[in-house]
Amino acid sequence: MTKGYPHVHAKVLMIGPDLSLHGGIVSVVKGYLDAGLPEACDAFEYLGTGIGSSTLGKTVAFSRALIRYAMIMPSYDIIHLHISARGSYKRKSIMARMAHKAGKYVILHDHDGEFKKAFEEGGESYRRDVRKTFSIADRVVVLSEEWRDYFSKNVCDLEKIDVVHNGVKVPDQPCAPCSRQDVLFLGRLDAFSRHQGRIRRRRRGRKE
Repeated sequence: MTKGYPHVHAKVLMIGPDLSLHGGIVSVVKGYLDAGLPEACDAFEYLGTGIGSSTLGKTVAFSRALIRYAMIMPSYDIIHLHISARGSYKRKSIMARMAHKAGKYVILHDHDGEFKKAFEEGGESYRRDVRKTFSIADRVVVLSEEWRDYFSKNVCDLEKIDVVHNGVKVPDQPCAPCSRQDVLFLGRLDAFSRHQGRIRRRRRGRKE
């Protein structure tokens, strides 16, 4: 008996960022693993695409992961690729096409909050390539109904799109009522987001 999933009679290979990294995709994947996804499959393996801080480092790490992927991919039925834009897209599109050519069931799970920006600013050749990659997927997973609508209008057929909201781990015991009005922010702060926050605060100040 698994913790949260019905048993799937399939061998699943999931690909995404190395689990030692930080970020939204890693958090989502760890949630799946903690909830018992590996035990729900006949066989399950997670393959991280490597660690690297520079372009060269990322290229070397991905090359090693790709060799490993080519060796183990034939043993699996379902290839589940967590994908974002730009560099992540380029890497995962190679893997998706290899899996499709090998006759595997391909799932593309998009996590990019700026997919629209990258897609529309990437040029016609980039958009054609994205559409081609998503066309070979058997299922496309997006994070919201809004993204489902955007993908169905611009990227791939509606019939293959599933909306899977990011999960949140609920504590076994409910939290005590808060005596203060504290705010919990879940996300990543960087120089750009702080700059945008200052702009929004200045705009609100002018309106007031």
